[in-house]
Amino acid sequence: MESKFNWTNYNLKRNKEAIKINNFNIKSKINYLEKGVYKNVRDIYALALLLSGSHKKRVDVLDYGGNLMSHVNLINKINTKKIYFTIFNPFLPKEIKNKINLKMKNIRNLKMLPKKKFDLIYFGSVLQYIENFKLINEKVISNSKFILITHTPITFDKKSYIAKQSNEKKLFQKIYTLEHIKKILLKNNFQLVFKSINDFKFAGLKIKKNGTHSLNLLFSKN
Repeated sequence: MESKFNWTNYNLKRNKEAIKINNFNIKSKINYLEKGVYKNVRDIYALALLLSGSHKKRVDVLDYGGNLMSHVNLINKINTKKIYFTIFNPFLPKEIKNKINLKMKNIRNLKMLPKKKFDLIYFGSVLQYIENFKLINEKVISNSKFILITHTPITFDKKSYIAKQSNEKKLFQKIYTLEHIKKILLKNNFQLVFKSINDFKFAGLKIKKNGTHSLNLLFSKN
């Protein structure tokens, strides 16, 4: 499922937007109000961070495939002082050079991933662009306590499928079945503990098959 989409330019654009939101939050007493599905998604992420870090002096988070936008609007929502963010994204700049008020670093190669357990691994609208979720599971997921997947098109049908993205001609999404995701995570003793739905118009699919929804899923290790 190769794509000619320019992820580097996309992430640079999103990072510029993130810096504006960050600057707003520094000056304001309340968080920036994002549009569309993000209002709901960011709150779920914030609550998952609180859950994964309860009674801990330090919280380690891996954002798989994300960028700064997932994190800057946490400011003014929760206390982020004890949270350490690692972003894995091969299309981000080598260093995050900005004035983001968060403890954060980015890596561009999974071989550079710190050999430690993460309290939370976050897949924010990323899973549909990964061709082999099982491979990631073997390398990364087994060392986590919680896994959060947000605003991701997932089907309740029996078969995964590939669909064209509506707003990008060069971009495709792989729509995994919910059972496939649950089966992979169950092998590492993860159970689904939370599930919610988003407005599907923000999923960006050109054609929606029956049983496909934009979902938020939280898994907890037994």
